[in-house]
Amino acid sequence: MNVEIWSEIACPWCGLGGHRLDRAVERFEHSGHVEVIHRSFPLGSGLPEDRTLSVREFVPAKYGVIPGQAGVPDIEGMAAAEGLAPYRVLDNRVGNTDLAHEFLAHASAEGKNGEAWNMIFSDALLGLLRTAWNETHPVTVAPAGDAPACGPDGCAVPSRP
Repeated sequence: MNVEIWSEIACPWCGLGGHRLDRAVERFEHSGHVEVIHRSFPLGSGLPEDRTLSVREFVPAKYGVIPGQAGVPDIEGMAAAEGLAPYRVLDNRVGNTDLAHEFLAHASAEGKNGEAWNMIFSDALLGLLRTAWNETHPVTVAPAGDAPACGPDGCAVPSRP
């Protein structure tokens, strides 16, 4: 059985939903016959490519609500109740995720869907992204073919073909 899950990689609700789906599949008596297929659902395509925004700034501008106000579910509390702690949302920064979704689509077309979605959340890549998205570290274009790398002076990423 194939189960498709559509997600924005930077969406905390998508992350919590993905976690819940994974736990359900693990508990399912026929889990060995279930393939979870991740699909990209970019929500931040309109965000600028050259900077990030705080969640506290982004959410009211996009959705008209303020995180933590009455009637807005407590995503951090819900995640903590499921063992995902710390699950920081309100203090995060968000940015344009188009390139990440482009990478995931390419990997899926090459038959590497699961590996790519797992890799995008790996500690190594998240560390690189945290450094790259830190506004005190500029991101520059590396020579074609060079791997992305971060150092004390910033991050260098390969140019897009």
